[in-house]
Amino acid sequence: MTLNETMLELESLGSEQTRKTWCRHGAAEPMFGVKFGDLAKIQKRIKVDHALAAELWKSGNHDARLLACMVADASAVTEKELKTWAGSVKDSSTADALAALVSRTSMAAKLREAWLAEAKLRRAGWALVGHCVKEGNAFDETTALGYAKRIEADIHSAENWTRRTMMYVLIGIGGVSAKTRKAAEEAIRRIGPVAFDPGNTACEFPNALPYIAKIWARKKG
Repeated sequence: MTLNETMLELESLGSEQTRKTWCRHGAAEPMFGVKFGDLAKIQKRIKVDHALAAELWKSGNHDARLLACMVADASAVTEKELKTWAGSVKDSSTADALAALVSRTSMAAKLREAWLAEAKLRRAGWALVGHCVKEGNAFDETTALGYAKRIEADIHSAENWTRRTMMYVLIGIGGVSAKTRKAAEEAIRRIGPVAFDPGNTACEFPNALPYIAKIWARKKG
């Protein structure tokens, strides 16, 4: 598909209701308001097209950028390109989509540290840590314990939506091993209540301890 063909299809799939939902979650215009399910259907047809992904990202369109992360070639994307993309992320959904892409690259371990070190990239950095935990990408027990300590130390001073991402990362860490479960649960108890403003959204801050218990219940099942 060409860029023009893809943008026309995205526009045809957009809806005012979905656009309002994205806006409530911090996404910036321009956007058509395309549902994730429809983006996934387009990605299934395109599969991988890195040149198209680069064009989609440059468009600045929210929906196009989500699709760009889905069709980009994890083996072809460069560190410079990813840093440029991460620097222009404005909302959690795009940060998460980009993190999912980066977690599939050989640069995941390096970039998660680089992004966490830069304030403007920190939201994307913690999203990347979360995806690496989920996929077991270069994530051993020692690394997981280190991130648990960092989350405990920094979560209260982090940006609003980043705090939510960090808690989900801590939940994921709690599922890595019995040792990390103990460390994560102890950290969650010490952290205590975390301030979170969902704005005009239905998002909630996770109740972390029951989430970890469910992870282990599934493991045993």
